[in-house]
Amino acid sequence: MVQSNVQPQEGYWWSSYGPFPPADEEATRPHAGRVIAHYRKMRRWSAACLAQHIGLKRSQMYHLEQQANPPEPFSRRELLARVLMIPPILLGLPDFAQRVSSHSMLPQTTIEAHESVLRLAWSAYYSSSAEEAAITVALFITHLENEIQASSGIAADQLRATLCRFYQLSGVAARDRLDWQTAQAHGTRALDLAWHLCNADLIVTALLRRARTYVEMRRYDLAVTDLEQARASVERARDPARSYALLCLAEAYSLAFPHDSGRQRESLRLLDGVARVVRSQGILEGDGSHMKVDVPGMLMMRGDILRRFGALDEANEALLIAREQLPRHFVRWQGNLLVAEAQLCYAERDFEGACDLATDALSILGETRSRVSRAKIERLHARMARVAPGVRAVQELGAHLEQR
Repeated sequence: MVQSNVQPQEGYWWSSYGPFPPADEEATRPHAGRVIAHYRKMRRWSAACLAQHIGLKRSQMYHLEQQANPPEPFSRRELLARVLMIPPILLGLPDFAQRVSSHSMLPQTTIEAHESVLRLAWSAYYSSSAEEAAITVALFITHLENEIQASSGIAADQLRATLCRFYQLSGVAARDRLDWQTAQAHGTRALDLAWHLCNADLIVTALLRRARTYVEMRRYDLAVTDLEQARASVERARDPARSYALLCLAEAYSLAFPHDSGRQRESLRLLDGVARVVRSQGILEGDGSHMKVDVPGMLMMRGDILRRFGALDEANEALLIAREQLPRHFVRWQGNLLVAEAQLCYAERDFEGACDLATDALSILGETRSRVSRAKIERLHARMARVAPGVRAVQELGAHLEQR
């Protein structure tokens, strides 16, 4: 997989629209050429077609997209803004100086406070429970919706970008509680906000998180649709979202097309591409999306995919390495790994091992209260109860499920 050449650009007034580099050292405006190229690709225009549409040669179009300064004359900027639906402020149109002022943007302290709350809510989700995270998130969603109604211009878009990320977390927390209606509604709301801003990073992460909801609902057709749409934007997103998108697409293919050899090859090709990036760069995180792609997470997903394809030895190897490298304080991931190991044991017809691992996973659910993980254990037990009803361990697991 080709690595992204877009580096994180946090803290600029234009960050709500995308990770554009600054035009100069003073960082008062974004790189105009990158802005134009971004919106051209978002609108699915080729450079040649856009050049013809606005009366330029193709070579001039390519040159324009390399320039840090907005094109002259103003009429050309206005035409580009209209054709590509670029927010005029990003191209420095006449009211640029008036609109980009301390009065038109959120105070940096407000942005930092929102980010701090979001970070703490994600931490609560991963280390304790989705319910605790959901309470905080619901309050902030109401607050942000009200603030947007009272704001305009850049400040309103800064709030929309933050709200998009809160809706993503809310959808994830609802998914964990098996609240499918809220998970889908908030996932879709996040996606609508991302499209409003034409922010490729937010579009990709919103699609990814909604697709994960569809996976847990076992609506694999909808998951594949979202993930393939994300793939169309993924080259303009940053490495964590790019890599996670390809991991999720590999997983969705394995679920939707378990007997399709072509999809199997594509899934494994996607996995190998992500593995190369992770091994060369280490943990991919820190870009504001609160998505993390690292070796243990990648190997857990790889183990699940290989199990579905019947490559049980390779799946076992992947999960063993994940077990060695997974930090103990990643409580939610520890539970996910136990469920994956239990499912692999079942595939190997080791029913006692599967039950032991599932029982260990249930103890972790006391901390995370993950209903989606419990549902996986319940489905696993139901399969074992049909296949091996007389096995004592299967009966004991059933008793544990009834008690918890």
